Order: sequence, then C-alpha cells, then structure tokens
Amino acid sequence: MKRLLLPALILFSGCSIDKTEKEKTSAVIKNHVDEKNIKKVTSSATTLEERIQKVESPDTYQYEKTHHISAIQKLAVNDPNAMFYIAALYEEGDLLPLSPEKARELYKKAADKGHTLSRYYLALMLIDGKGGERNHSEAERLLLINHEKSHAPSSYSLAYLYFIHDDYENAAKLMESDKVEMNENNAYLLAISYLQLNKNTDEAVTLLHSSASKNHKYSHQTLGKIYRHGIHNTEQDLEKSYFHYTAAAKDNDPKVLYEIATLSFKYPFLIDNNYDIPLKQLTLAAKSDYEPATFQLAKLYDQGYQIKQDYQQAFYWYKKSAESGNNKAMYNLASMYANGDGVEESYEQAEFWLEESANHGNKRAIELLSQE
Repeated sequence: MKRLLLPALILFSGCSIDKTEKEKTSAVIKNHVDEKNIKKVTSSATTLEERIQKVESPDTYQYEKTHHISAIQKLAVNDPNAMFYIAALYEEGDLLPLSPEKARELYKKAADKGHTLSRYYLALMLIDGKGGERNHSEAERLLLINHEKSHAPSSYSLAYLYFIHDDYENAAKLMESDKVEMNENNAYLLAISYLQLNKNTDEAVTLLHSSASKNHKYSHQTLGKIYRHGIHNTEQDLEKSYFHYTAAAKDNDPKVLYEIATLSFKYPFLIDNNYDIPLKQLTLAAKSDYEPATFQLAKLYDQGYQIKQDYQQAFYWYKKSAESGNNKAMYNLASMYANGDGVEESYEQAEFWLEESANHGNKRAIELLSQE
C-alpha cells in the first residue's frame, strides 16, 4: 500500500512493462520496493508519523483509527505529507471511501508544494486517466521534475511514457542518463528501445541477457523470439529459444504459452516428441481466451496431426475463435456444419458462418459465395 510509504518514507522502484500491453501503465509500475531509498523522517512529520502508525496498527480499535484519520485530515490542509497519506487512503478505498477524484486533487495540492511522491503518483493517475482526464503532457512535466531529482521510479515511468508514444529516442536517452540506475527493468526498456530504433543491437541483446539473468520475464520472452527467428544479428538457436520461453512461461502467461507450444509442435525434438507437453500449454492458453491459441488448438484437433483427431474438440475451439472474430475459424466452422463434422449437419448454419467469414474479409469465403 502506497500510504505506508510515508511513515517509513520508502520509495518504489519501477517494474517491468510489456510493450504489447501499452494500455497497462501504473498498475505494474508500483510493485517493487527499493530499500536503498529510505529517507529520514523530518521533525515536522513526527506527530503525523505517530498518527499514521496508530492507523496502520492492527491493534488499534476502529474508533481510534477514525479519530487519527480525522486529525490527519486537518493536518492535510497545509502539510504535504498529510495530503499524500489522505490521498493514498482515498485512492485505495479501505479506510476512507474510494475516491480517485479526491486522491488526485490532494496529490496535486501536495505536488504543488514540492512533494516528490505526490508528483509521482499524480503523474501515474494522469497517465491512466484515473480520477479525471488523461493528460500525458502534464504527466511528462511532473516526471521530468522528479527525474532531475534522481527519483528512480519517475525516471522509469517517464521512459515508459515515451515508450508507449513510440518515442524510442527519448526513452533511450533517458535510460542512458547517469541519473538512472541500470537495473533489470531499465535494462529491458533500453534494450527494446535500441531494437525499435535498429541501433546498438548487440548491446541490446547483451542487456536482455543481463536482465534475464535476474529472472526478468519480458527479457526472457524477447530473447525467446530473437533466438526463434534469428533476428537482430543473432543466429537462430531453437534450444535457447525454448529455454527462454520456458523461463518466461512460469506465470502461465497465455501469449508465452502459445509461443512455446507452437515452437514445440514445429520442432518436436525440443520436447523429445512428447506432444502432451505443448498440448497442455496450448489448451491452457486457449482456456485463457487467447484467440491465436484457440484457433491453433482447433486446427490441431481438426487435422489430427501430432495429436488424436477430435472433431468435437475442433468444433468447440473453432467456434470460440470464430466468436472472437477470426475469419479463418468462421470458414472452417462453416465447413464443419456443412459436413456434419463434430456437430449436427446444418446448411443454414454453414451458410451463416460462410457469410460471416466473407464479411470479415476471408477471400476463400468471398470467392465461394460469388460462385453461387
């Protein structure tokens, strides 16, 4: 909980962000604690700190908590530390009613008084549009102030802000700054920026290896892709690709499971021809509603190559994929209805899905309908 930053004055360090998930911003930035940034509490915060400790203590009765929170709210009229704490309570919504709007307002008041953490969390709310409209230019301004003060989480968040706007030049420059510690998260962001700019590719791969050695998921995932396709001046190495994808799949991310499963089916020597392994991975990814996995799983059951043919399973997964908008799945679903494979024969349903496939741009469906 960010409100606990204040009594100990612990600053958060940034955590890893996957570029493919650009819409996710501050939620994944707030997870790790940088113990090096513990600061001494100022003398003016002593009373405030004691009240916060009472509020946070499990031994404090609820009526006492309410009393202390009320006292802190009075301090929050002028004290930026108190403003920050009350803002955090409103943002988290357990000890005070959830109100992102009030949280944002108080973060801004504290930020205007020079409060570094409030500037940081206000910027994150501006990035997400939490408690009000998105304002990335204002978020950039706030984070830049903190970056100049060597606030590591702000530097990372600012680089990420550049990153999601495809401004890889500024993202790279920021990560190269002597104000930024080259931890695994920053190394990953710098490496991806280099790769997007198609420069310093050898250094980028080195950075990814360094980050992956510290169990950085997205570095493993990126290295899996690099070694699979032999890109960025790196020779193809399928065993290394399998190794890195496996390391990245420990949290059962459906996209990574899909990548490692398709790699295994294509190069079965990696799994000693044990197709049960990638089948389980692909099924798990499909059950997580990752559409490419649902379509690939349907094809495997439909064709009966490498796994036992099962038209009912093929129909089930084609339908899931078709309902997600895959025009190839729609076409194959039409064929299954027409032939009665895995489902009761229905020319009406076959025609429906063929038309849907054509409407979604499938050329084979369009040609077939034009012949009628």
